[in-house]
Parts: sequence; C-alpha cells; structure tokens
Amino acid sequence: MADKGRITETIMKPNDVKCVAMGWGAIEDDTAPVAFLNKINMTLKPLDWCSKTAKELTKDFPVPNEFNSEIQTCALGTGNNQSVCGGDSGGPIVCGGEGKKIIVAVLTGIVLKNCGYDTNPALLARLDFALDWILDAFPPTTSGTTTINPNTINPTHPPAHSCVSYITISFAYTFPLMFCVIQNILRYLQ
Repeated sequence: MADKGRITETIMKPNDVKCVAMGWGAIEDDTAPVAFLNKINMTLKPLDWCSKTAKELTKDFPVPNEFNSEIQTCALGTGNNQSVCGGDSGGPIVCGGEGKKIIVAVLTGIVLKNCGYDTNPALLARLDFALDWILDAFPPTTSGTTTINPNTINPTHPPAHSCVSYITISFAYTFPLMFCVIQNILRYLQ
C-alpha cells in the first residue's frame, strides 16, 4: 500500500529530492508525441516557490495561474532546457534516492505554454490529496508497499494515449486522469 505520510513529507520538504518524470510527450514545441518512453530528471520545489513563480510567470496573462498548494506541487528539470512537454500530462513523478522510490504526483501541465525551458515549472497533482480515493477505487491486490522502478516500464509500448480524453485545462479532470494513468502504469508493470 502507498505510504501517504511519506508522499506528503516528500512534497512538504522537497530539499534535494531527486525525481524522474516519465511520459510519451513531444520532445519540443510543435512536434508530435513520441513512440517511446522519455524520462527526465526533475527536482521538486517548495510549495511557496511554486505559488510565487506561477503567479510571476503568468502575471500578464488574461487569467493568471492560480497555484493551489493543497492539491498541487511543482518541479523543474535539472538539465539545460529540459522540461516536460505536450503529451506528458498524466505521467508519474517518481521520487527518492538510492532506496525505495515512490510516485508523489502526476503531471498536469506546465506553467507557460512553451516547453523545453528549464525555468518553466511542471505543474503536478499531489498524489497524497487523492490517495484515499484511489485506494478505495482500486483496493490493493497484494500486501506490502508497491514501488515503481522507472526501468521496468516498457519504453516501446506507450499506453496508446488512452487517457487523452481526460486531458483538459480544467483541474476537475485531474482525478479521472490520475486514475487512468495509474491503471496504465499498473498494467505495464505486471
């Protein structure tokens, strides 16, 4: 079973937490999603930094980004001009050091429209917020903790973007999207 306390602690104290984002999204703007799994290294950022940065980057928009730290967190790519991109939404954010890794969030988008900029934070739906609902909807079939090794996901067989119908700008679709993504992750780990 997932450890809600560990997920929350990772999000609330993100200092030096190494994470990996995975997805079949485009490599750069205005290109199609790819047919192989991509991974990028990311660093979770403090919630106050996420809120301040989202507000600052979108202050001139008709509708500025309203970051909600109760249900969201954010991360930055660790490499030069490395970020998530279109088609990566719904992908897991796996964090942890050399020990056990856990899924802490699901990618919901980026602050700015353009991808490929390491100053453009990825917006993430916090898994701890929805974990009780997910576990009620999908009771664990085995005892113990489920962990994910990013290297065990089949990189040549994406989930055919079966979750695309849930990807919208509206945050109301985040939980069905998370549900769909988690189903696909579990299917590919079996």
